[in-house]
Amino acid sequence: MQRPSLRRLLDQGLGAKLTLVTAPAGFGKSMLITEWIREQSYAYGWISLDERDNILVRFMEYLIAALRTIQPGLCDSVLQNIQETRNFSAETAMTLLMNEVQALNQEIIIILDDYHVICEPSIHHGLTFLLTYLPRNMHLVIASRSEPKLPLSAILARRQFVRISANDLRFTADEIRELFELTVEKRLTMEELACLERRTEGWIAGLQMILLSGGEYGVNTKETDLVINPFNHLII
Repeated sequence: MQRPSLRRLLDQGLGAKLTLVTAPAGFGKSMLITEWIREQSYAYGWISLDERDNILVRFMEYLIAALRTIQPGLCDSVLQNIQETRNFSAETAMTLLMNEVQALNQEIIIILDDYHVICEPSIHHGLTFLLTYLPRNMHLVIASRSEPKLPLSAILARRQFVRISANDLRFTADEIRELFELTVEKRLTMEELACLERRTEGWIAGLQMILLSGGEYGVNTKETDLVINPFNHLII
């Protein structure tokens, strides 16, 4: 279903350097970005990170690979430099990369998904440098379960940063009603709607669990029904 307010925030972010989407697991961060990016005219590259990516050279290789999905062969010299140079400088590598991106005759978006897994200081430093001198034709979108170790205050002070938080991602009562009507063609009573909103707190994973049951589980307003705690479930 469409969520115009969130789409507007993502669109607004294109006028800044960074869009940051932070929320615990199960709030639909990746789903939101996926649905939004498919409607954009911008070329984009997507990087899905995991714990094994806490190595600067690997992170840079993935960043270059994402750029190559936009234009094959882009950053060949940068890739060669980082693979052949021991203890290469993140700032030097990012500078070379930005020079090539700036020469592109198109606007691009790079999405870093699951950035919360990154704990390597050299990667944070390199990304900070990239954000500081980001080419005008490049925009970053970061999805994370926690606040990344980046100079967000300084970026925000320059109005170059748009944030979407868990509170933004929570479904409102009207959105819950629409979700049930569109998905399982169920029209909720006011009592059922209030119960769902109270117990799930707009948590999309909790709502999806109910929808998977055909929309019948947990719509009773009794206190024994709908025992769902979003932070007691592991949602990938």
